[in-house]
Amino acid sequence: MPVIESRPAGDRVVVAVRGELDLDAGQAFQRALRQALACSARGVDVDLGAVAFCDCSALNILISLRRRALTQGKSVVITAATPVAERLLALTGTGPLFSAGAAADTDAGARPE
Repeated sequence: MPVIESRPAGDRVVVAVRGELDLDAGQAFQRALRQALACSARGVDVDLGAVAFCDCSALNILISLRRRALTQGKSVVITAATPVAERLLALTGTGPLFSAGAAADTDAGARPE
């Protein structure tokens, strides 16, 4: 199981993950992210800088969280990622969805997708 830690950071919540994000870790990851979103005023910053493995189930959780955040006028930003996580985001073309630029678009009142 991964180690998932959350902490407030101003009007956002940071969720840092260490270990492997796979199907077995999905429920804990999803629960931590949803709780972080509920506790934040503007969104969630996800730190994947210590993730050793990341599969599509974790990516689906992040995409689902992003959709939920957008309906609330919030954003989800990946602030750090290991090469493993970066590769998944690059291969799927989803990296830009979780960039600071995407968050700025949301903050400026861009329509959710």
